[in-house]
Amino acid sequence: MISPEALVSLLFPPAILALILIYAFAIRYLTFRERMAMIEKGIFPVETKAPRDLLLQRGIITAMTGLALTIGLGTLGLSPWLLFGLIPMFVGVAMLISYYLGPAEGAEED
Repeated sequence: MISPEALVSLLFPPAILALILIYAFAIRYLTFRERMAMIEKGIFPVETKAPRDLLLQRGIITAMTGLALTIGLGTLGLSPWLLFGLIPMFVGVAMLISYYLGPAEGAEED
């Protein structure tokens, strides 16, 4: 028989993850419904941030999260667990590289 404390410790992390995902999807859905209602009324929403700025912001966040995971998992020694930190770190670095090597905001395409 499993103890109640063990059952709670097994179910708590998935429950928290599920709540975070439900919240994220709800916010995304409500934003979508708001945009559709504005378009139906003839009001076209204006993007507040340029996609290029979002790439920079997301690249920094992803790279720093990967770095923090790499440092945290590095305390376990050199093991395959480091991939859980190195993969997001290099994805973030790739986003930063594409931000700096990509075309500028006002660049004209031929």
